[in-house]
Amino acid sequence: MTAKNILNAMDGLDRDLIDDAERVVPKRGIGRFIKPVAIAAVFCLLAGAAVLIPKLTKGGVVSDGGEEGGINVEASVVIDGKDDSFTDEEGRDYLLRDLPSIISGLEAFGCDAEGATVAEHGYSHVNTGNDGNRLAVNFRDYLLYKDGKIIAIVTVVKEGGSFHCTPSWGGAAFDAYTELLSAHKGDELVYLYVGSVEAIALPSGRIVTPDGKTYAESPEAYEYFKFPQNTYIP
Repeated sequence: MTAKNILNAMDGLDRDLIDDAERVVPKRGIGRFIKPVAIAAVFCLLAGAAVLIPKLTKGGVVSDGGEEGGINVEASVVIDGKDDSFTDEEGRDYLLRDLPSIISGLEAFGCDAEGATVAEHGYSHVNTGNDGNRLAVNFRDYLLYKDGKIIAIVTVVKEGGSFHCTPSWGGAAFDAYTELLSAHKGDELVYLYVGSVEAIALPSGRIVTPDGKTYAESPEAYEYFKFPQNTYIP
């Protein structure tokens, strides 16, 4: 969906509803909005949105991570969202309760999601860059699978004691992401946002984007940014 399409879709929504409800969620290469209101409104704004859009240079190597710079292994990692932190199990339980509505919305916008299942575990991210490092413990991403392939990612958020979620789908890199996780089955993968780029630190010291493109070689980053919340074992 283009920016113009999104604006046109928003014209049909109550302006007060939008102003009261919208909030930017953490970076995944594009801006996304989450609304703790009717799920139909969420899908109107997210329809067709692609996720996992790394910035690439010629040769398939990711660029420097955007405005916030690159990997920062000098600053300590600050924990955000402690008052609304939740466990992996709590996030997944909430998502399972809301899953029928999510699947219905995905189906309404052309995503073949009937029968989709939620991965057993989710993961957070450490945001790293020139401004420092932060780990939000009140956000977790959960993968939706169908027929062994990732079809969507749902971000579960807890704020003020209440859970909300927002789905992303339609990314061209989902098949590559599925292959990457399959190739690293059983490995402990460490999830980052390097500036505006989503990246995964591998045990080998290589840092890649979810579609498998190389970001950097940084053996120290793997251990430096490894926390239970942003470590995922496929």
